[in-house]
Amino acid sequence: DGIPYFGFNIARDLEISTDSATHQIRGVYVLDGYGGIHAGGEAPTIHDAPFFGFDVARDLELFQDRTEEE
Repeated sequence: DGIPYFGFNIARDLEISTDSATHQIRGVYVLDGYGGIHAGGEAPTIHDAPFFGFDVARDLELFQDRTEEE
């Protein structure tokens, strides 16, 4: 998968996804203004992202899931 393309200026933030063990880059997440989170590269897809229906989303922050390490 490549980086998402929207066709108009709606991307609001980009975060890099890294492997928690090796710290190698796996891919990226792009937040669109409607709240959608789009995975690119080998970043796992996020299925439970909100959809606001209007342009209000501004920032995306990633947090490591501690259960992956167990």
